[in-house]
Amino acid sequence: MNKILKLLIFIGLLTTTLSASSQDTTSVLDKDLKGEYTGNIRRGLASGEGFAKGIDSYKGSFKKGLPHGVGKYVWSTGEIYIGEWYKGKMSGEGTYILNIDGKDSSIMGIWKE
Repeated sequence: MNKILKLLIFIGLLTTTLSASSQDTTSVLDKDLKGEYTGNIRRGLASGEGFAKGIDSYKGSFKKGLPHGVGKYVWSTGEIYIGEWYKGKMSGEGTYILNIDGKDSSIMGIWKE
């Protein structure tokens, strides 16, 4: 009986974790990324690897609901940043890609905001 109870508790926890990490609109704090979120959630906020899509989109690491670590951010304007993030800001090594007069241009460097 004790083994069955432990198994049921484990299945319940697993189901809760999977449903929490599927889609949640409140787990991302960046207003331009609010909408859909798929990924890990910790204490109600995006944490670890995930994908968020609102006006803009971001795929990569999150911490406390913000891009943090390495990821790819795509703005609604078509501009892209691939690189390191710190508390929701471009910070560290990365590449910024934008379109100027119909030509893609990229700027590589170390970003700090």
